[in-house]
Amino acid sequence: MKLFFKLAYFQLLWFLILYMESPFIYFICLGSLALDWKFFSSHISLVKYVLFASSLTLGGALIDLSFKNIGLISWDPSTFYPPALNQIWLIFPVYFDQVFVKFKKYPPVAFVLAFFAAPFAYISGSQLSSISFDSSQTYLLAFFATIWGGYFVGLLVGYDRFIRS
Repeated sequence: MKLFFKLAYFQLLWFLILYMESPFIYFICLGSLALDWKFFSSHISLVKYVLFASSLTLGGALIDLSFKNIGLISWDPSTFYPPALNQIWLIFPVYFDQVFVKFKKYPPVAFVLAFFAAPFAYISGSQLSSISFDSSQTYLLAFFATIWGGYFVGLLVGYDRFIRS
């Protein structure tokens, strides 16, 4: 039951991040990340947890910026990187210890999950925010999904090898 409420809370936070697009939400994200570590992941050292969250956020930003450069994602040109995307990446680690870790034994399943879920998340997120996602270019969408599938499997392996150990 605790996991259900955690997932519902973070899905609601995902919605608020994209709908409100407010820098204030950083405080909620950081507080939520700290509470997640305290109540769900305290068996992992805080240093490793923060390092993983930081690395994942940086890696996600690099992926987003790369896809912006090829025209798949776009946002306000006066912004180097939208706070909403950064906030989404910041809360992404909360899913690893209880949810995503279940896929570590099945990398092909994890790849397929990310292959389909990532484009869906970006497309649905673009409906809520000022961030645009061009899903009309099939070859770019397939490339995006493939990169995301590989990134997700790599995150699972890295999380298991370096964070949970």
